Amino acid sequence: MSETIQIGSGQFLEVIASSEDVLVLETTYAPGGSPPPAHFHPAQTEHFEILAGTVQAEVDGRRRVLATGEQLDVPPSAAHKMWNPSDEAARARWETRPAGRTEQWFRGLAALQGTNWVNRDGQPKPLAFAALASEYRDSFRLAGPQWLIRSALAAASAIARLRGFRAPLPALCDARSAIDLTMPSGGNDMALIHAQDREGSTVRGEDYGASISLILDESEPGQGPRLHRHAYDETWVIQEGNITFQVGDERFEAGPGDVAIIPPGAPHKFTNNGPGRSKIVCIHASPTIVGEWLE
Repeated sequence: MSETIQIGSGQFLEVIASSEDVLVLETTYAPGGSPPPAHFHPAQTEHFEILAGTVQAEVDGRRRVLATGEQLDVPPSAAHKMWNPSDEAARARWETRPAGRTEQWFRGLAALQGTNWVNRDGQPKPLAFAALASEYRDSFRLAGPQWLIRSALAAASAIARLRGFRAPLPALCDARSAIDLTMPSGGNDMALIHAQDREGSTVRGEDYGASISLILDESEPGQGPRLHRHAYDETWVIQEGNITFQVGDERFEAGPGDVAIIPPGAPHKFTNNGPGRSKIVCIHASPTIVGEWLE
């Protein structure tokens, strides 16, 4: 038996078949659509067959019009997008092989419907989209420089978590369970920590019911933390200063506005190159700050 899920205002997906090998969907493209952001799937192929109407498709920069009965195959890692700019609705059959977590990705989008995390068209707002895209990057990635996109998504995801967003858990987000992402009622659940009330430069998430912690680092020229590592991701957002990051045996230069993401277990440190004081927000993906000094 098929099942229909809603991923946006007027956007519905009919799940025809779902297994580890293949996810089969039928979808309707609303008329008057605009090109969505290009994206790709790292290890999956997609096959489209137009059942009614016409659809615009772009694969690795090559654009074509698909009419009823025509088919399109998209290989792994090929940047692509599809939309319907015509005046009539179009319908397509859509197969993804292997299925991966594509269905969970769509159910994550569906779980947002009716919450304050989507706009009037039912599309995720930027912070919610960043959190979902980070969670499901094994199945869905925006096209473009991956180091930049991953850094931006990680920083936005951290902000989303601070504001109460919780992405659907992969093990729960399937046809047998629903995820409640309703925003908390009222504003009394927000933790506002005034600068004059904060003790030192550290904000521990466990003290405020949050899943991340912060260190608001200020270092003089030539200073910075010693080599260390954590069992979780750490994200650095540079506000002021010229910084040299060391991650493992590699070194990177960064400045104001740059974002660095350190994976779990990676030895790392940074040094302020001057000439003035540096300011960095260090976001720890943990309600407590736990690390191991290596020097």
